[in-house]
Amino acid sequence: MGVMASSDTAPAPLIALGREAVEAVASTGGMASFRGLALRNEARDAIFKPLTSYEAAKDAICAVPLVDERYGPKDAAGDRLTLQLIYQLFPRTSQSGVGEDMRRLWRRFIAELKVPEWVYRGVANLRNFAIEKGEPDSVRLDEGVSIRGRSFDELRSLGFSDFTLDALAEDWSEGMGASSYAILVEHRKSKSRENLITGDATGITAAQRAITCLRLASPGSLVMGPMWFTRSGKFDVGIGSGRFRGGWTIPSTGGSQYLLTRAVAREVRSLQPDVRYLEYNGYERGPGNLDVALQFFLSSYDRFPARPDSQLVDTITAAEAVLGSGIANTFKLAFRVAGMLGRTDAERLQVFDDLRRFYAIRNSVVHGDRLKETQRQMLGRVDDARGYIRRLLVAFVRLAASSSPTRYTKQFFKENLDAELQDEQARRRMLRELGLIRQ
Repeated sequence: MGVMASSDTAPAPLIALGREAVEAVASTGGMASFRGLALRNEARDAIFKPLTSYEAAKDAICAVPLVDERYGPKDAAGDRLTLQLIYQLFPRTSQSGVGEDMRRLWRRFIAELKVPEWVYRGVANLRNFAIEKGEPDSVRLDEGVSIRGRSFDELRSLGFSDFTLDALAEDWSEGMGASSYAILVEHRKSKSRENLITGDATGITAAQRAITCLRLASPGSLVMGPMWFTRSGKFDVGIGSGRFRGGWTIPSTGGSQYLLTRAVAREVRSLQPDVRYLEYNGYERGPGNLDVALQFFLSSYDRFPARPDSQLVDTITAAEAVLGSGIANTFKLAFRVAGMLGRTDAERLQVFDDLRRFYAIRNSVVHGDRLKETQRQMLGRVDDARGYIRRLLVAFVRLAASSSPTRYTKQFFKENLDAELQDEQARRRMLRELGLIRQ
């Protein structure tokens, strides 16, 4: 059923109510500052409900086809819709032009009514982030997530209020690593009586998954700020705009820049369905405790203050979660990581030596020992440690999310990994299947 053409013309009772409402507010002397949302202040709403044209205007609004289906029946939605049409006449400084303003609001009301879905959006700043020079300033990822240059004009056109833009600017100015980019998430939901005035901040989950995949795909101290949400539309039916917030601000003390290239964006998009699958279906097909490993890997970015010693502790804990199998043995963990990542003998030796030294530093940190000068210097390479574990986690995420049969099960990593690493042919076959080396 469509909206009838006659509904495009503002009902006469509504125009009359608009004039009565402006006159009533003018008599209070506060017309220039008057504003509101329907049914948030009964004393304020009571200014309009007794007006002569109020009930006739409400009847005319609720008689429009689709109002009952998408917004609700007269007794549930009638007052809200009528009051919202009144409130959006304000603030104003005179009574002139009320009729034309009400007709304009009515056209917006009908245009929004014709749209079958609500559009929910969220936006947050990114720190320590850049897009490769020469590439477009906007990159689309999966799940309605995009990254774009921060443009307040564009964000305003997408339905974000001045309140949100001011808050976004304030967050942008705090701490180190501020970038000119923001992450945006969008999703849609069919309109119904039940969600007329509901906000929806669930988009932050898709944004956080995207951050996880960005961190898995490439190095750099990428951080997402708090996210502000809005439900954009041609007409505000009473939910307000832009004051919903999720997440938090982690004060930034700097860090290495994350560079998004076209190849990295492809990797991120390929990882998003896998990470989403694991969050919905569990991590049981992954080696060790893959969910714990991801948790500590992400914590290495989000702890405050961002100290290399705590970052290293989180990174080594992530390695233990997937390859430790209950061991507390520096040699075994270094041997396993090197065997999984070393594509050549020289690289295996380098990884082994690095992991052994990183693990020793981690032990000194957690036991409260004073670090030697060589260990403090080694802490300056914490991003290298995180790089090793990043490669493992990407392989294990893909393995755990895959539906293809494989011999590399959780039980295999628990009982057979060390033996497999002793056989070079078998080791390379495993690395190829896990995507750690090319075919």
